Amino acid sequence: MAESGWHHGKWDHRKFVHATKDKIHVDTKFTRYRADGSVIGSYESLHILAFEGGRWGVIMRSSFAE
Repeated sequence: MAESGWHHGKWDHRKFVHATKDKIHVDTKFTRYRADGSVIGSYESLHILAFEGGRWGVIMRSSFAE
């Protein structure tokens, strides 16, 4: 990603799609920016989080981000 000039990213949205007491599917969109604030790209993805071993963690992410 260094060759793209990626400096930071920001969430555009994070929406719970499905949730139980120990698993959540989250529809997300994020944008990557260069240091000057110009946009590299915006990407939608799906994150699956699960509560295992006493803590929450991401167990899967599917994205078209490069």
